[in-house]
Amino acid sequence: MPIYNDPALGNAYAITLEMLRSVPIAEIMAYPKFCTAALNMLEVLLGPQNISLLSIDALSLNYILNVFVGAFQSADSAVSSPACSALDRLVTFTIEHNTELFIHRLAIGNRDQEQQQQQSQQQQQQQQHQHQHQHQQQQHQQQQQQQQKATLKHRSRTGLVPSSTSISKLPTNCQDIASLFSQLAEVQRRLLILLYNIILFEDRKNDWSFSRPLYSLAVLHKQTLFDHSTFVVQHQQPIERRELLVKLITPILTCTEFSNLLTSSRDKFTQATTQFKKECIANNVSLIVPTNQNKGPDVFDFTLLNSKMTTE
Repeated sequence: MPIYNDPALGNAYAITLEMLRSVPIAEIMAYPKFCTAALNMLEVLLGPQNISLLSIDALSLNYILNVFVGAFQSADSAVSSPACSALDRLVTFTIEHNTELFIHRLAIGNRDQEQQQQQSQQQQQQQQHQHQHQHQQQQHQQQQQQQQKATLKHRSRTGLVPSSTSISKLPTNCQDIASLFSQLAEVQRRLLILLYNIILFEDRKNDWSFSRPLYSLAVLHKQTLFDHSTFVVQHQQPIERRELLVKLITPILTCTEFSNLLTSSRDKFTQATTQFKKECIANNVSLIVPTNQNKGPDVFDFTLLNSKMTTE
């Protein structure tokens, strides 16, 4: 939504994104200083104060996500950390906006239901009056006129006019950005697996940064996090390593319910991933990247753990 109905700032952001899109992603990644500057800029643009001013189409969003993927593969923390932060802000905004959208729709639905109930009650009252006074025509006509007046007055008093918090009052650009990213469910799951693999298999100095967008994506796709954990365990050799890995990964999956974006829940998840890396080092555990050759029999299915947490 333009500030003071002036689109100048939104237009400036749109031009900035167009300028960035004119640079091939491979060239951005080839120059670390330029890459860091571009990612810091995206981190600011996707911040809570600016993201509602952005007008992002599908091509721009796809370009931004591909820049993030390229940055995640960089060993330089100055490149990958701002990409993690920017992605976390995008996912968080999408979740919060969709929640707000759901609340608005629920409120409108409840209001419409109340209106229908009121109208149904009014119709029943009218039928009762008609039945009671069917033998008194003159009195019936007078009472019907009074009832119509009372009904009109009651409707005007009950607020049948649309509320000022109607869904149409939400910023149009916000709906576009959230809906665009919401439609990319498969891309979201791939990003989750990519970030999770980095934490599991790679030794990065900024695991904290990777854990933040991973948690936000897990709120959207909790089942994918559990499924991929099972997939990783099944491909470890020997079997004793799998049993140990189950014990090490379980705290990551049980530290929180992945049902909110509270800072406390994020911190619990980050602490669990940090503790996982420490335990791997202490137990001299080196994970094997899953391939078709090293898959073994099922030792544990984390999906069952997820189902147990859900029922509890």
